[in-house]
Amino acid sequence: MLNIFLCVNIAIGINLVWFKMFFTAHPKEEKLKKIVFLISISLLILCFSRIVSAEDKFQFQVSMGILITNKADNLWGDGYQSLTSLQRSPKAASKIIPFPVFDIKHIRDKGGTEFYLNTTTQEAGSLALGARKRFNKSLIDAFGFVSLISKAWKNPYVLDRDRTTSREYGGKITYYNIFDTNINLSYRIQQTDISDDVIGDINRDLKRDGSAHAPGISYTYKIGERYMFMPGFTYEKGRYKGASNSYDSYELSLGFIYNEKDLNVITRAFRKRALFDKIHPVFGETREEDTYGLSAMINIINPFGFKKYFFSVGAVATETYSNITFFDKYGIVGFVRAGYQF
Repeated sequence: MLNIFLCVNIAIGINLVWFKMFFTAHPKEEKLKKIVFLISISLLILCFSRIVSAEDKFQFQVSMGILITNKADNLWGDGYQSLTSLQRSPKAASKIIPFPVFDIKHIRDKGGTEFYLNTTTQEAGSLALGARKRFNKSLIDAFGFVSLISKAWKNPYVLDRDRTTSREYGGKITYYNIFDTNINLSYRIQQTDISDDVIGDINRDLKRDGSAHAPGISYTYKIGERYMFMPGFTYEKGRYKGASNSYDSYELSLGFIYNEKDLNVITRAFRKRALFDKIHPVFGETREEDTYGLSAMINIINPFGFKKYFFSVGAVATETYSNITFFDKYGIVGFVRAGYQF
């Protein structure tokens, strides 16, 4: 009964937050999408209470963190509202956000199956609900997510701009070590809905509602017990209502992972090429972009001998070069967090 009560309250709490965020003054057709998504998530959470056995257990992690962002991006909804020119590179803006972090796990089958609800590190600024299934030496991880922080401009191509809500949600599934070959396959989908897409109403080629589909493949190359290299390739297709915002992109990456008893270090470098489908009506050119990125994260369990505590620090740096100066951008996002597991 306690588990049922806990799961029901979690579901109610999430619903209240999402109703406040997504169901205030939104068009009816967009509300329908959110209703379907909400019902699906709530049912999954409530199902946890129906499958608990004596050997099952819940695991909780709670922490506080600080997110520090410095970005120069003319499309970033938290950037500068006023521009001096559409022909200049963007100015950098900074933002510091304190944020709570949590991870709720329901572990079954002696650890072989795991359900979770968390503020995921895979999709920054998002709430995720998913499941992991281990068998032999392989693992399948699938989750749905919804962004809690995304914003956009009603019309980004004017000098004095107004903000609007950008709702981003989707899912990802990854099959690690498929058939014990060290090959990992993934597929990610993200839906974007702009609340008040003024520029899309002005020119249909600039509509921003749509989805992005990204299948990927990587290979895990192990060196001993502690070191792993992970080269990878990802293809992404952006399918938006506006042809000038639709694109094909290709990404090459190389990851490095170091694991010790209480220490985990993850780094990743990537290079991405994006080609857009149609001439941009504002600038008279078809966008082409090259993006370079580097990320690093350090996770420490039981720091300084404090049992069940954990500490994480990380940063992501990216820079994009476009043939249209307006779309040049760079960004550095860093975070630090500390918490407790019980």
